[in-house]
Amino acid sequence: MKKVLTTVAGALTAAVFVGGAWAETLTIGTRVPTHAVDPHFSNSPPDLLIGMHFFDHLIFFDERQQLKPGLATSWKPIDDTTWELKLRKGVKFHDGSPFTADDVLFMFEDMHWNDEVDTWNLYGRVNRASKIDDYSVR
Repeated sequence: MKKVLTTVAGALTAAVFVGGAWAETLTIGTRVPTHAVDPHFSNSPPDLLIGMHFFDHLIFFDERQQLKPGLATSWKPIDDTTWELKLRKGVKFHDGSPFTADDVLFMFEDMHWNDEVDTWNLYGRVNRASKIDDYSVR
């Protein structure tokens, strides 16, 4: 499977640095130490706050707690337990590879692998994710 990064809340990433243009060391100061940038390995507030700078959400809340599009441009219920999301086209990872439905599926599979963090309480109960096409998931 191609290289992917996992995300917060079902989110994936928009690159921070493009194509290694800044190949310098990045130092970030925090009040408390961080343990992991990958949100599937830590749910501590410092780790999640740092992760916000690297990962993007499929859907997020704005300052008024209203749902807003992120990497998903739209979403609709199919039935009582199923949602369909349309993904934003043109998003690329730091290596230039496109963001697609395969990356969203990888993220949900990655949540199953981690027993150290209760990702289901953090991100909700997702029993299954399936690809409809390159830019649509259920």
